[in-house]
Amino acid sequence: MAEQSTELFNLVTKMLESIKAKLEASRKELLDLGLRNPLLNYKTPKGKGLKIVQEKSEFIFDILARQNKAMTFLGIPEKKGSKINQEVVEDDTEVPELAQPTEESYQDTKLQTSETEQKLQTRLLNTYYFARTSIEEQGVNILYLALGMLKWYEQGNTETSRCAPLLLIPVELERSSAQERFRLKYTGSEIGANLSLQAKMKADFNISIPDMPDSEEMNVNSYFRLIEDHIAKEELWSVEHDEIELGFFSFGKFMIYNDLDVAKWPDAHQPGSHENILALLKPGFNQTINLMLKTTKTSTKKQTQMRYLKLLMLIAHRCRPSWQLMKGMIWLYKARQAQGNHKP
Repeated sequence: MAEQSTELFNLVTKMLESIKAKLEASRKELLDLGLRNPLLNYKTPKGKGLKIVQEKSEFIFDILARQNKAMTFLGIPEKKGSKINQEVVEDDTEVPELAQPTEESYQDTKLQTSETEQKLQTRLLNTYYFARTSIEEQGVNILYLALGMLKWYEQGNTETSRCAPLLLIPVELERSSAQERFRLKYTGSEIGANLSLQAKMKADFNISIPDMPDSEEMNVNSYFRLIEDHIAKEELWSVEHDEIELGFFSFGKFMIYNDLDVAKWPDAHQPGSHENILALLKPGFNQTINLMLKTTKTSTKKQTQMRYLKLLMLIAHRCRPSWQLMKGMIWLYKARQAQGNHKP
């Protein structure tokens, strides 16, 4: 029995040692790498969000993030005509071409859109309420201005391009009254790169998308050119420097992802040495194992199997954040149960 107890104890110890790796794998699962994730495959949603046109990412970053100035939005005038078809009168709305931008227009505080004035105000209102609801219900701002897009293709599919934002500025829409125009302001929260994109490119293409430099040292075009260097081997891919979108991106899970990165913790305060983690894995745990493994010569095979089952359920309860570990426990119990020649 002593040898069997030692064998199981060593097995459990080995499984506990692997928890760190399993938790790291679970940490990566917080990153949604599917194409439904707008951080990997962005499309302007219907009714809310905005596509910004004829602007330069470098100037917008400077105005919003460095100068901390508010920006407003420009729509385009509607050109109306009418067609008379017997008893039916229909209004055709034609969108006129935008005037050619100038260096001065790039550096003003007005963001040009391709929406008519009425549609622009409708989309801004919907965006405002959606963003406010998220803050009220979840306590999290999910409204960002995305600067630059990576145009990329899945492996084996060179027909459908995907667009992923590169630089994300947390912003808010505000107005002093219902009669006032909406203004866009930087919230002051951390500006970041696209973590989902970094993970996706590394996992599927072995491409490293560099982290964003500190805001004080940030040069938007230099950062985009650095990304271009990293994707150079992909012939069809490109970095669209001035593709700009006002949209919704959820970073709640990414905050947890970053917090669980052991590389960002001081050596003296690693997550594994935290008192709660120690309470989970060490104090009293080994004693419980030894107590539950204690077997007498009169123990029956069924009694021994029940001890194994209780032990495994205890471990699964203590380690329930890892579903894969739970499945491993079940497999171990079934394997033990299948050993017909097992004796206590």
